[in-house]
Amino acid sequence: MKYDSQVKQEAIEFIEKYGLTSIHKKVIQLIKPNSIILEVGCAWGYLTKELKNKKCKVVGVEIDEEFAEKAKPYCFDIIVGDVENDSVKNQIRKYSYDYIILTDILEHLIEPEKLLEFLIPLLNERGKFIITIPNIAYYKIRLQLLRGRFQYTDRGICDRTHLRFFTYYSFIDMINSLNLKVD
Repeated sequence: MKYDSQVKQEAIEFIEKYGLTSIHKKVIQLIKPNSIILEVGCAWGYLTKELKNKKCKVVGVEIDEEFAEKAKPYCFDIIVGDVENDSVKNQIRKYSYDYIILTDILEHLIEPEKLLEFLIPLLNERGKFIITIPNIAYYKIRLQLLRGRFQYTDRGICDRTHLRFFTYYSFIDMINSLNLKVD
């Protein structure tokens, strides 16, 4: 997904003002130092920078060229393009990873299951996915639906760029269908 300039600026300002979210902090805690990581959707490198501080080598994938340029100093390698594109996949394939991070990415993809299928063999023998998704069954969304409303927004669960919506159970079903295990 390419971002418009206002959304990009607001995202940067939010992280600068409030710091990493609790989810991003948890992601960083889960990763062992000196790991080789694929971070899909690395944006401007706010998470990547923290991973580099842990002596990790991060291969970043970012569709937005301006964000990719900002993330570049924190990446071992940066790949600019759509992760569902074969030329990007060929570049990703060069490495074996300890972790593959997909934080709020799958909901933006046309075929998230196919991407995960592609990525599974790129994990080393102890490799792990770290995936976050917005839950469309969140109580505030349910309340809106009970009132007959579904409002797209510029960000968040109902982000207008989401192509897919997941509940906890639909996400688990997708993961199970790929013979992956949820920790």
